[in-house]
Amino acid sequence: MRTPFLLSFVLGTSLALSGCDSSEPATSTPPTPVRVATAETGPAAPAIHTNGVLANKDEFRLSFKVGGVIKRIAVREGERVRRGQRLAEIEQAEINAQVEQARQAFDKAQRDVERGERLYADKVISLEQLEDLRTQRAVAEAGLNAAEFNWNYAAIVAPRDGTVLRKLAEERELVAAGNPVLALGAALSASAPATLRAQDADLIVHNARVWTGDSTRPSAQALAVRGERLIAVGTNAEALRHRGTGTRTIDAGGRFITPGFIDDHTHFNQAGALLIGANLLDVATAAPFAERVKAAVARMSPGSWLTGGDWGAYEDWNANTRATAAGARAAAARFSPDRTIIDSVSGTTPVLLNRWDRSAYLANGVALERAGLACASPVEGLECNGARATGRVSGAALARLRAAIAPKAFDQRLREARAAQAHLAELGVTTIHDITPPEQLPVYTELKRRGELTVRVFARPTLDKWKSLSSAGIAPGFGDDWIRVRALKGFVDGIQGNSTARFYEPQLHSGKVGEWRDSTNTAASNGPGSGMEPAGNMERLLFGLDSAGYWANVHAIGDHAIDSLLTIMEKVIATNGPKERRWRIIHSQVIRDASVAARYKRLGIIAEVQPY
Repeated sequence: MRTPFLLSFVLGTSLALSGCDSSEPATSTPPTPVRVATAETGPAAPAIHTNGVLANKDEFRLSFKVGGVIKRIAVREGERVRRGQRLAEIEQAEINAQVEQARQAFDKAQRDVERGERLYADKVISLEQLEDLRTQRAVAEAGLNAAEFNWNYAAIVAPRDGTVLRKLAEERELVAAGNPVLALGAALSASAPATLRAQDADLIVHNARVWTGDSTRPSAQALAVRGERLIAVGTNAEALRHRGTGTRTIDAGGRFITPGFIDDHTHFNQAGALLIGANLLDVATAAPFAERVKAAVARMSPGSWLTGGDWGAYEDWNANTRATAAGARAAAARFSPDRTIIDSVSGTTPVLLNRWDRSAYLANGVALERAGLACASPVEGLECNGARATGRVSGAALARLRAAIAPKAFDQRLREARAAQAHLAELGVTTIHDITPPEQLPVYTELKRRGELTVRVFARPTLDKWKSLSSAGIAPGFGDDWIRVRALKGFVDGIQGNSTARFYEPQLHSGKVGEWRDSTNTAASNGPGSGMEPAGNMERLLFGLDSAGYWANVHAIGDHAIDSLLTIMEKVIATNGPKERRWRIIHSQVIRDASVAARYKRLGIIAEVQPY
């Protein structure tokens, strides 16, 4: 094919002609010869041959951390995805077995340590042998953390909003760790074809009154859900656009929908224990005390101890809100149960209950027998009425009872957790900021593994765990949208209910200024704990965790406690320099004056407050 290529030459000729005028003398410069030619199509340059893969510059290639058989790929090519959306997962039978093996090894190591502590207390083994057992437990815990880490990453989760460009593997295909499975590119623009942008919803709720929490668009008629993400919130038409053949559709009939509540302060494991066990918070008389113990015994797993209960909390609350003299009389007459109330209703289940403030403990006859406690062989802290133990214990007797308690069965912990999250669901709570002891994290991960976790967990271990967490690879922000570890919990003072909150002046109802917390009341497994004492402990902990990148969330109630904590926080911030710190003072209950609130603001400290 020949194409005339004349434009530039014609243009040049016209310019030349426009420069000629018959009235002017001829130029002495000879004309430039012009040749008209045709252009032929053909290669502009020799072909370049090379190897490579054509890819979008914003493309992510996503893979599994561990190898295995792909169980499910939940997205299609061209589908838009949101950050955090679960895209694919592998078969987990082998990983589950590794997690279970690691968990059993840790449970055994934990039992060995508890047995060793009892033997050490009885001077049967040396301190060196006990430390060896504790080291074995730490190694087992690290192994469990590693196994759970691999389990958490046996799925591909979208690292950002985007579009699935290509599937690089198929379901049931065996892939090695690190082999790309999906290619993810930048999110498609609004002008992208609807066939690429549309997503079928798993659930659509329409004809509703939806409060969005967004001040620019506070209400909506409908919403559409795919997987764990909202893909549409708006009019009925906007949501129903995502209806597919497998979509479940609910007509809300005008009912109200709100985003789930976030509870910023939970003790989830204790709540579960109260729901399955004996909740005695509002009990201060014998009859309901016996009734609730009897009902709790019927709910216990075989071999489990019934512990806790927290009796008398409301009784003390009422006493502490009265005038000083009346409050003192009420405190002196507090309910003090003995084992005659519970022996007949507890059967063969060992029971060790406590008053809510841990100022009193009650054991039944079975528990006393398990601990080898009898009035015939007196032990400090064992109360006797003649030759019979009353069940009230403290000191050395209480220590022996605690040592005799069998570790709570994992099945019992799961049952407690299911009860607690069911209660949260009834109240519309979908996220908790939890005070999380080490034994609770495996419960959350197991529920998630089984597909039973229904509440998102912002887990907060204690401050003294920062070094062991870091060593085990649980870096700040570790986890996913369901379970995440970012902040750690500490304690400055006690609480107002038993006059242990720390104030500058004595409290009117008790005459006490309060206490500083130490290793005995900060959930310490060993070492100085996560409190203010020994002197300098809180400062040392905050410097350490801040250097590692964790956030400090610290309990302080009294005005002296709050001021003292702010001083330590300010020193750490000034020394370590600016960085993202979502530090909180938990409760922040009684501040001295408005200048303290201004200090919070200046330092960027969050006041984490609760209604009661």
